[in-house]
Amino acid sequence: MEKKMKTSMLFFLFIGLIFCGCQDLSQDISAVNSDKVPVPYKRSFEGIATTLNPSPFPDPVPVELTLTGTGTHVGKYTASYNYDLSFDAGYPPPWGDILNGYGGKISANGDEIYNKNLHGEWWVVSTTEIEYWIESDIDGGTGRF
Repeated sequence: MEKKMKTSMLFFLFIGLIFCGCQDLSQDISAVNSDKVPVPYKRSFEGIATTLNPSPFPDPVPVELTLTGTGTHVGKYTASYNYDLSFDAGYPPPWGDILNGYGGKISANGDEIYNKNLHGEWWVVSTTEIEYWIESDIDGGTGRF
């Protein structure tokens, strides 16, 4: 009886494996891919902006920004950007445009994202803080990007 039970269990296990192995999973995979929801890119960072032209009040001012942070899709990263800051005639309070930017991020695993056409606006909030909005195009990258 014990031998018959082992044989029956092996038979049902074998049949179960055949049915599992023969299923067409392509429909399941395509359904998963079509239902993906875009995840917005969010980040937090700290950095230092350095003017590249020390002459007083050039317009626009060439700037190099180096920073470290954490972001969606990239985890921890370092970044470097070059761009020009222009000043609006409404000075003070200081504000202006961000022009001609390019640069990129390097994630903790070494993947890189390259940006071009960096542009936006900036304004002074306090003596140690500015706020800005910025847009750019992703121009390529390495690894997952």
